[in-house]
Amino acid sequence: MLMRTRTFCGKIPVHALAGTISRPVMRPFSIVVAADENGGIGENGTIPWEIPEDMKHFKNLTTKIRGKNAKPSLTRRNAVVMGRKTWDSLPAKFRPLSNRLNVVLSRSATKEKLLAEIPEPSKREAAENDILVINGGLSDALKVLVQSPYISSIETVYCIGGGTLYSEAISSPCVEALQAVHRTVVRPASESCNVFFKLPTTHSNESESAMELVRESVTEERVSSGCGGRKYQFERLVPRNREEEQYLNLVDRIIKTGHSKCDRTGVGTLSIFGAQMRFSLRGNRFPLLTTKRVFWRGVCEELLWFLRGDTNAKLLSDKGIHIWDGNGSRAFLDSRGLHDYEE
Repeated sequence: MLMRTRTFCGKIPVHALAGTISRPVMRPFSIVVAADENGGIGENGTIPWEIPEDMKHFKNLTTKIRGKNAKPSLTRRNAVVMGRKTWDSLPAKFRPLSNRLNVVLSRSATKEKLLAEIPEPSKREAAENDILVINGGLSDALKVLVQSPYISSIETVYCIGGGTLYSEAISSPCVEALQAVHRTVVRPASESCNVFFKLPTTHSNESESAMELVRESVTEERVSSGCGGRKYQFERLVPRNREEEQYLNLVDRIIKTGHSKCDRTGVGTLSIFGAQMRFSLRGNRFPLLTTKRVFWRGVCEELLWFLRGDTNAKLLSDKGIHIWDGNGSRAFLDSRGLHDYEE
């Protein structure tokens, strides 16, 4: 019987919502803040201390993009989100902050108005692509930055104040998109501060405590070269990862209470039975557990091998996947009483 086949040369139609269905509602972001021991961050629109090292740290953090020797450009850079008062508090010569997209939140200002405040024509023209004014709050900005063209041109989003914006950042719904807090701790505390930043506190309610922040890293305490010789240190706080903790706790449990058994390598294994881990797949997340660099081609070939129901390790070995070679050797099969199995 002759069969006629057709070759489809056209494009397969794509659903209108493709690419947006899995996109998060708000853009993930980080907070950058300098605060004293009491949480004070400002005094009547000014910073009550002079720490040049913190200004350098702020610039390096908010301009750095991933990649060796990578430099910010219009097609790939970071964004700094700030309130109108924070924008006004920046020295005129630094507005807008260079090599970053300056997102200014204001219900009255416009991009044209902010550009008009820049006196030098050449700098005003250069700033045309560096300012974005959004009529709304932080949540509105995060919803804009998750859309095109910013989803591809902006690498990291930083919230840099002021007080009202920080309060919104650590409250729902924005706090669900919070990735990290980069905090400069200043000592001693300034008694003149009237604007404060308070970290989310731990609650007994599980849904609230899910946003508990833990210290991931901290530098040693240093003395600033600025006026007053303030002490400072940089720390990075991240939301507590309870899903990762259950994995680490399970590993700890296996090490301490696992049943020891010899294996073909001579190293031995530790194992327990009846353990389980649970992971939420909400928020465009997928658990990936590994302790070292993964040989992805080997993982895929082995997975397909399992799905086909194959048991012949030579099929993997022929493709350069040797993870099961030892388990298919004649010596190993004989040691397990599998004398009739083919090597």
